[in-house]
Amino acid sequence: MSGYRSIDSTLLFWAMKNDLTWSTEYQDAEVRTIFLNPDSRSRVQIWVDPPVLGVAVINVWQVPRGISRLARRRRFICFTALLQTNLDKALELAQAWASTEPAAAPAD
Repeated sequence: MSGYRSIDSTLLFWAMKNDLTWSTEYQDAEVRTIFLNPDSRSRVQIWVDPPVLGVAVINVWQVPRGISRLARRRRFICFTALLQTNLDKALELAQAWASTEPAAAPAD
């Protein structure tokens, strides 16, 4: 049984509303992830962890040009009843990140 079963219909509706498509498998593991600017070296990823006890975790991640010290991460934790609202917030952040370069990390 899918760990995403309780939220898949919400994820599908939200993706359709935003003209996006969830990837559902990665290296033989079940996932729910979307890449913005997938062909860019500054692509942004949104993924949702399987919900636990009615709580969902949405992750937004960007590693510009593959340089980990420039990585940006943000987690949105919410009840599954508020999943769409928090996905909207995550998408807004991801789109902002996709359109700007992060500031360089200070030199050591």
